[in-house]
Amino acid sequence: MPETFTFTSGADALYELSTEILPNKGDAVSPRGEDTFEIRGATIEITNPSDALCTGMGRMQNLKLAALEALQLIGGFSDPQLMKRASPPMARYMDGGVLTGAYGPRIASQMPTVLRRLENDPDTRQAIVTIWDPVQDLFRQHKDLPCTVYLSFYIRNDQLQMHTHMRSNDIWLGWTYDVFQFTQLQCTVANALDLYPGTYTHYVDSLHIYARDVEAARKLTKPESWNRDRVTGIRYGYDWTDIQARAYNIAYRDLGSDLITDDADEWYSKRMESLWKTSTQ
Repeated sequence: MPETFTFTSGADALYELSTEILPNKGDAVSPRGEDTFEIRGATIEITNPSDALCTGMGRMQNLKLAALEALQLIGGFSDPQLMKRASPPMARYMDGGVLTGAYGPRIASQMPTVLRRLENDPDTRQAIVTIWDPVQDLFRQHKDLPCTVYLSFYIRNDQLQMHTHMRSNDIWLGWTYDVFQFTQLQCTVANALDLYPGTYTHYVDSLHIYARDVEAARKLTKPESWNRDRVTGIRYGYDWTDIQARAYNIAYRDLGSDLITDDADEWYSKRMESLWKTSTQ
């Protein structure tokens, strides 16, 4: 039966789902011969989307990769070489040096229209961004199949809510990066609309953890909210093209270099630079 799980932060979700809920309530299945615990039709709600980093709990998360994925999603671009610089194992997902399933290029042209629909009709139900493309992902074979189907945005109670629908999500390997990049997009859209971000809702057709990762997950320390940095998206720029340019500039100009913030969001640049300099935490 589909279930809904509500947490304050991304770290709280990681801790509860990977240490207790999935190993104890998940069905035992073996896709591709890999023993796995799975819940189908899971909904994860995060009530504070600015608190999505899964740090301070013993999870060796590659924060360089987290920062870069968020910037590429918001910026609408993909740089496989920069991804390999952040995480060399990313090379195994590349076809001819290309990440075919990268989300940034797939949403880039859709985001300006989504923003206009939200501005023109705050009650709209049509602010939908599609990621899964049957032409690329169903009828062709490549190494980097998107796990995400679509994103949707809603303005309700004067807050910007975001829903993500994923066909598959590994709570141990994928959640830490997925929840950060998608909530950073939510926070950025909220900032552009001069709204507070509301609840982030994450639907997953197959939420799972591999049996081999359960022992490592059970070594996590229960997360403490005071021990994490809040990251609230790019805060300046009401035109989405400008916001994309800011994300691009932060990725190429500010990460790992002296900050030059004449036309960028200094607050966001410094936090992303901090993540970039700390490879794991």
